[in-house]
Formats: sequence, C-alpha cells, structure tokens
Amino acid sequence: MASMGMSVTLAGIVCNHVAFLIALIGIHRLALRHTSRSGALLAVWLTALGPLSFVFSMLYPSALFLAASVWAPITEELLFRGALFSHLRERFRPIISGIVVGLIFALVHPQGWPLVPVLGTIGFNFAMIRQWRGSIIPCVTAHSIHNTLTLIFALSVLR
Repeated sequence: MASMGMSVTLAGIVCNHVAFLIALIGIHRLALRHTSRSGALLAVWLTALGPLSFVFSMLYPSALFLAASVWAPITEELLFRGALFSHLRERFRPIISGIVVGLIFALVHPQGWPLVPVLGTIGFNFAMIRQWRGSIIPCVTAHSIHNTLTLIFALSVLR
C-alpha cells in the first residue's frame, strides 16, 4: 500500500513538472508573438524562477518584500498584461480581454476561492491601465505599490 502511495505521488510530481514545462513553452511562444526573442526568453526565465523566489522568501523574510514588491509585479505583468492581454486584445474587445485576464490572474494566486473576485477585479484594473497607458510599466508600478502596502498591512496586523 505504501509503494502505491509513493507511485501516485511520483506520478503527480512528474505530471506537475510536465505541465509546468508545457506552460513555459506556451508562454515562450505567446511572448514571441508580441515581443522580441530576448523579451520572450526573459518572460520564460522569470516565470520559471518564480517558485524558487517564493521558497527563498520563506527562508529570508527580508526577501519576501523583494519577491512581493519587485519580482511578482514584473513577472506577472509581463505574463498577464504583456503577453496574454495583448494576445486576447487581437481577438476580443479590451473589456472582454481584461475580464478573462483578470479571472486567470485571480485563479493562479494561492489565496483561495474567497479572494477570486477581489483578485479578479485587481487583475481587470491592471489590464485597463495597460489599455489606457499602452505600456506595462504603469501596471508594474501599481502592482508593486499594491503588494507592498498589502504586505506592510498584513505584517503589522500579524505582529
């Protein structure tokens, strides 16, 4: 029975890694359509290192600010508002594209189902900032400010 559990666990890990690699390939192909080759490689590299930055931030609490206030805004905005929103905007109106990107943005965050509407709204607003300003830099800035203030508030409440 224990060997069966180990096999299921190993199969789950392998499937997870395969899905992650497929997602990275998809991100690279999508980013190539909307940025330069180096920009696409940067998007994949930053996305691939995301889980490592989370582990690192748990080991060194000061790195939590770096991961939440710098790393996450840059990587998420490159992926969601840079590549995905640009891709969807070619096929749909900006509002529909923003809703889809906001929903996907909310679903990939680990905060759980109760916060999906809140995170979806934040993701939608970042997409509309992207549409309004024509750049992801204002989105990265807004995302960074939001994450920094949220982290400061959460840490002050938990102390």
